Amino acid sequence: MQPARKAKPYIIFGSTLALTGAVAAGALEFERRSELAAANARVRQLADIAAEHVRQIFATIDLGLAALAIEMSETDIDAPAARSALHEKLVTTQRVSPAIQGVGFVGRDGYVQVSSNSAAPSSVNLADRDYFVQLRGDSGSGLWIGKPIVTLPENIVSIPIARRVSGPNGEFLGVAAARLDPAYFSRFFAAVGVDTVAVSRADGAILARLPDGDLFGPDGPVASVLARDAEMRGRLLAVDGVEQISAFRRIEAYPLFVQIGLGRDAWLAAWRSWRDATAAVFAVIVVSGTLALRVHLRRRQEARFRQRAEAERAAAEAARVQAEEASRRKSEFLAHMSHELRTPLNAIIGFSEMIELQIAGPIGSKRYLEYAADVRFSASHLLAVVNNILDLARVEAGKWDAQEDDHPLDAILSDVLRLAKQRAERDGVEIALALPETPTVLRCDRRGIVQALLNVLVNAVRFAGEDRRVDLRALKRPDGGLDIEVDDRGPGMSKEDAARAMRPFEVGVSTHSRKYQDTGLGLPLARAFVEMHGGELRLVSELGRGTRAVLSLPVTRVRAA
Repeated sequence: MQPARKAKPYIIFGSTLALTGAVAAGALEFERRSELAAANARVRQLADIAAEHVRQIFATIDLGLAALAIEMSETDIDAPAARSALHEKLVTTQRVSPAIQGVGFVGRDGYVQVSSNSAAPSSVNLADRDYFVQLRGDSGSGLWIGKPIVTLPENIVSIPIARRVSGPNGEFLGVAAARLDPAYFSRFFAAVGVDTVAVSRADGAILARLPDGDLFGPDGPVASVLARDAEMRGRLLAVDGVEQISAFRRIEAYPLFVQIGLGRDAWLAAWRSWRDATAAVFAVIVVSGTLALRVHLRRRQEARFRQRAEAERAAAEAARVQAEEASRRKSEFLAHMSHELRTPLNAIIGFSEMIELQIAGPIGSKRYLEYAADVRFSASHLLAVVNNILDLARVEAGKWDAQEDDHPLDAILSDVLRLAKQRAERDGVEIALALPETPTVLRCDRRGIVQALLNVLVNAVRFAGEDRRVDLRALKRPDGGLDIEVDDRGPGMSKEDAARAMRPFEVGVSTHSRKYQDTGLGLPLARAFVEMHGGELRLVSELGRGTRAVLSLPVTRVRAA
C-alpha cells in the first residue's frame, strides 16, 4: 500500500488564494449593501428635515399674507397716513423670514399701491402676471405659488406667492403678494450636506434647486419624477448625469415637493477606502505567500503577523477618520440649525409678546392682539420642533450634557404637572396623580426625565377620551425598579401605529391621529432620554380602548428617600 501523497505547496497556496478572494469579495459586497442601507436611512431623514423646513417657511408667509389680505379689505389705501402705516407693517412682515425679498399690495387695476420697499412704488402694471389673472378670476383661491420670475426693475430672480384681497361682498380689491429668494433654500440645503435638492410644484415646475441651475427652462428629470411618483424612497436616480440615492417628500397643505439626493461618490467613499485596503492586503498576502514557500516557517509566521498588524492599524485609522468626519458634519448641521432658526424665532416670540402686552402703548384694534397671539403660538410651536430635533440629535450622537443627581420623585412629577397644566386646562382634561406609598428618590438627569414625562403626558392629554381624564401613576416593581404609567381612554392605536409613533418624524395614520398636527418627535425623544438612563419606553394600546405609555427605570436608578 502506497503512502498518501502530500499536497504540493503551490496547490495549497493557490487554493488558499482562491478561498481568500471569494471571502473578500463576499465581504466587500456585504459592506457595499450596508453602506447603501445607511445612505438610504440618512437621505430619508434629511428629506424629512428639509420638507419640514420648507413647510414652515411657506406656512409662516401664508399666515402673514392672510393677515395682510384681511387688513387691506378694511383699509382706505388712498389716505396718506394709512399708506405710510401700511408700509411700516409690510416692512415688519418682510422681517418674518429671511427668505422674503419683498411684500406688497397690488390694487384692482394692476398697479402696486404700497410695498415693503417703498410707500410710493414706481408705476409698474402687473395686471398681466399669472398670479394677478388667476386670483382676480377665482374668489375661492388660497395661497398661489408661481414659477420663478425675473422681477423688475431690480432684475433679480424671485418666487412669487400671493393671496386674493376681497371686499365685504366678495368683490375683487387686489392681491397681497410676496417675493421669495430661491437662493435662500439653496444656501440652507447646502449646509445640510447633500449633493442635490429640488423644491418643485405639483406640476413639476422647479422653484429652487441645489446645485444652482436654470429655473426657467423646461422641467428636468427630477421634476418629471416628482410629478410621476412623489412617494418614492431610496431609489437610485440619475440627476444631472450623476447616479444618486434620492428621497421625495410631499409638503403638507401645499402643492409642493422636496427631493433630496446623495451622489454615489458620497455614500461609497467609505466602501471604496475599505475595498482599496482589502485589495492592498490581498496583494501583500500574495507576495508574502510566495516568499513563505522559500523560507523557514518561522519567518513566514512573522511576516503574516506583521501584515495582520498593519491591516488592523489601517482599518482602525480609516474608522477613526470616518467617525471624526461624521461627528464634524453633525456638529456643523446642529450649529447651523441653531443659528438660522432659534435666533429669529426667539425674536418673533419676544416681539409678539410685547405686542400682546401693549408695552409700547394701546393697539387700536383687538384683532391685532389676536394676530400677535397667533404669531407667538406659531413661532413657539416651530421653536419647540427645532429644540426637539436638536435635542434628539444630541442624545443620539452622545453629545447630551447629562447632569445626574438625586431628585425626589414627587418633585419631578410636580414639575411635569405644572408644565402640562396649561395644555390640560385648555383641552378640559383632568390629570390624576398617584405616587408610591414610600417616598422615592431617582438618580437621574432631571431635565431629561422631566422632558420625557412631559412629552408622554401632553401626548395623552391630546388624545384623552370622552371622560377627559388622564392617569399619571408611579409603581414600584418587585425587582426594585420603577414604572411610571400614563393612561388615557382615547381612540387608541393599532400595533403598527404604535410602532410608527416611536420612530422620528412618523405619526399614526388613523383618522383620530391625522386631525392633530404633530412632527413625530415627542415620543422618540422621550424614548431616547429614558434609554439614556438605562430604561425603556413602551406603548400598550388597542383601537377604541385607549393607550398606556410605560416608562421603566432600572433598580440602579431608584432608592428609598
